[in-house]
Amino acid sequence: MVVKKKFHMLGQAAEHSRKEKWALFKNMARYAASLRERPHIRKPYQFILMAAAVFAAYYPAGFSGICSIDDQDMVKHLANQKFWTFKEVFVPGSQDGVYYRPILSLSFFLDKFLFRLDPGFMHLENVVLHAINAFLLYWFVYQLIPAYRKGKSYLPLISALVFGLHPVNAESVNWISGRTDVLASTFVLLSANCLMLFKQSSFFPFLAGSGFFMLLGFLVKEIALAFLPGALLIMFVKDGGSGENMRVHEKGPAFRLKNNA
Repeated sequence: MVVKKKFHMLGQAAEHSRKEKWALFKNMARYAASLRERPHIRKPYQFILMAAAVFAAYYPAGFSGICSIDDQDMVKHLANQKFWTFKEVFVPGSQDGVYYRPILSLSFFLDKFLFRLDPGFMHLENVVLHAINAFLLYWFVYQLIPAYRKGKSYLPLISALVFGLHPVNAESVNWISGRTDVLASTFVLLSANCLMLFKQSSFFPFLAGSGFFMLLGFLVKEIALAFLPGALLIMFVKDGGSGENMRVHEKGPAFRLKNNA
């Protein structure tokens, strides 16, 4: 009888331990579910955060003048040129220099006629372009995320903030002549986003737009042509899917993803 009583007590203790573990597991599952339902930072606030971060980091550039590394010969050439023609901008060999970058030249001509080569505006223009690039990168990363994770992932925001604030971009953004990199990045990112939209919708104008923006990027800086392998990668590498065939099943306290197919 004593032995049976001891076994009974041990059985009760084991059962009590199992119940405690099961209760702990259920509580953990409820907590995990609550994390999924917690409020997410809305997109408008994410955009405001990105813009504020970029302008907070680079706003001193707007109060800078023409410095020794700002290609003063280019500024003097623009100041002395009263008029410009289509030939001067787009026909190779019409201007001095070894590079053919007509879209970049056009942007500097617009600086002359719109802002009278005010260095503050020219620096600020680079900062605005850099902020636009951060938004475009956000958009691109957002499109890479499966549908069931959209609106819940902070990866686009983190990627955009890292890009916007990384010191490697400081020279291109602060240096007036560094607009080559900033503006070329704008067109390359526009091309990448259009390519993603075409891949998702098969709407041909998106593909045409991607090619057009890639061409503009190449006419800003030759290195933009290096995006071609990336474009092929976007087009022909199978992604993780939209996530539409994925759904969350609940069985007891546990959650798991199950493919409908």
